[in-house]
Amino acid sequence: MRIADVGCDHAYITAEALRLGKATFSVASDIRPGPLCRARDNITEAGFSDKVKLLLADGLDGIEQYAPDDIIIAGMGGELIAGIIDRAPFVKNGNIRLILQPMTSQDKLRAYLCSSGFEIIKELLPSERSHIYQVIAARYTGVPYKLSPSELAVGKACVKDPSQTDVFRTLLLRNTEKYEKIKRAKGASSDTKKESLLIEGFKAILKEINDENG
Repeated sequence: MRIADVGCDHAYITAEALRLGKATFSVASDIRPGPLCRARDNITEAGFSDKVKLLLADGLDGIEQYAPDDIIIAGMGGELIAGIIDRAPFVKNGNIRLILQPMTSQDKLRAYLCSSGFEIIKELLPSERSHIYQVIAARYTGVPYKLSPSELAVGKACVKDPSQTDVFRTLLLRNTEKYEKIKRAKGASSDTKKESLLIEGFKAILKEINDENG
């Protein structure tokens, strides 16, 4: 398994993937020389120098020649991730899996994936302290599709995954409370159709989870 760790920073993902045997080779790239130097130190210390190519690059520039099976883009905003993917036509390949972890604008990233024909094949919701991260795995099919506004915000792939049930419920409840608070703050005289639609959608997904998993 060959991976690309885009925006690798300290290359912790690369080192862990190699340590766990999830990858046999990684091209780890970053747009800044500083993080790449720290990545080199970490990879050398971990003993994986012969299995890693460090690349000073913007996004996916130059990555195609290393033929990655998985492309990992984590710790960036959803719009930035979408832009990186959009500038790299070679990822429109059903044999390449994208593993994406947007810190913000998750809805905009999902909207891009849907409209561009990338099927969301799996989602995970790792949590640390009180923060829930959204990890999206996608693969190109060339067939555009649509998700509802609430599904764009929190995803849908976790509905039938019992391992994600509890944390997905928490994510849905948090988003419901968030938009109910926004709706109250706007007041009865304001247009709250957007918030009402999202709240209704979150509750519908929550009901689907409860029906599916009990």
